[in-house]
Amino acid sequence: MTYDDKVRTLLTTLINLELTKLNTEQKVQIYNVISNYIANLVPFNHPALNVKLVRNEKLLLDNAYKPNNVASPEYKLLRNSIIKDGITMPIITGRLRASQNLAIIDGYHRNQLIKTDPDIHESLQGYAPIITLEKTLDQRLYSSIRHNLARGIHQESTAQLMMKLKALNWSNEDISQELGADCDEILGMQKTDLTK
Repeated sequence: MTYDDKVRTLLTTLINLELTKLNTEQKVQIYNVISNYIANLVPFNHPALNVKLVRNEKLLLDNAYKPNNVASPEYKLLRNSIIKDGITMPIITGRLRASQNLAIIDGYHRNQLIKTDPDIHESLQGYAPIITLEKTLDQRLYSSIRHNLARGIHQESTAQLMMKLKALNWSNEDISQELGADCDEILGMQKTDLTK
């Protein structure tokens, strides 16, 4: 029996579960298990290969630090993008210590739209597509800053996150090394926060 035959047999078995008789929660559980197995199938250790679905109100929490501010026109554009194209990027989360709860690292506004916009909420039946990074609080802050910098969002909110890292006793050199930014950029971001 070839690998193709084995995969076909596996898929036939899955189809024979009579998926039409399962409720959404049961289907989501199957999806999450399959996502886990498929992500472990390939030798690539990238979180985007293991997207899960979670209910917003159960596990997914806003982060404890201030998210990016998005102006009303951009928020409307984000909503329109999701309505037209669907969620094309999962919400990035980190597991809270000694808990099943997940804190948002990146995707706060996507999550808000999933929770509050009736059309988007209905299209996902209240579930949010997520990936989970196993990170401590300071590592989650770094990840959030890196995502913001990669999108070119590096003013007010990134500066505030930077100051939270400083409050956790991180040196400018440590921050610079972790973010891949030079010390002048780090100082510039800190000055942005100080001028507020």
